[in-house]
Amino acid sequence: GNGELAKILSNESLFEEIILIEPQPLDVVLPSCKILQAELSEVNLIEPANVVLAFEVLEHINDPKAFLSDISKIISEDGLLIMSTPNVDGFEVNRLGNLSNAIMFDHVRLYSTESIRVLLEQEGWELLVVETPGMFDIDIICNHFNAGSTELRSDPALRFICESDEQIRTEFQLFLQRELLSSHMKIVARKRKNL
Repeated sequence: GNGELAKILSNESLFEEIILIEPQPLDVVLPSCKILQAELSEVNLIEPANVVLAFEVLEHINDPKAFLSDISKIISEDGLLIMSTPNVDGFEVNRLGNLSNAIMFDHVRLYSTESIRVLLEQEGWELLVVETPGMFDIDIICNHFNAGSTELRSDPALRFICESDEQIRTEFQLFLQRELLSSHMKIVARKRKNL
């Protein structure tokens, strides 16, 4: 992005040093923040990173195995990889199809909670957490319904939820989160030790 996450992390003083790796020029000046204008595959760090964050990146990557391999080269043994990406099995994605914000022209790959697990394990990562903490699936669907861009005649239960009060919509969204059916995933993985 444009360094928004780095600004939050810098303000919270969570890390000694923040390194932004971005092929495009960034105009970000923050204490303890270094910008590397490069492709990830070109980066060599003097000291490996303890944590790598990749929020809303993986769905844009043509070769996710190469991406994970490049991360493996810059992260410490037992380092943490924290990512977010759309969940193709998410309720909003399945209900809205190409109207979903997760289905975009530059999203070249989509993942489910199962496919992300398989990918990470194949590439030498231990999956620690996979969650779908999204909060807006039902709101997005109801907004499309209220705007007339989707109809719910064939889905009376969903129509009932959209026409109900906020408490019912909130309870349904919490259900989606618990059942890993929200349309965005949070993933935490640990680099496996070389045996």
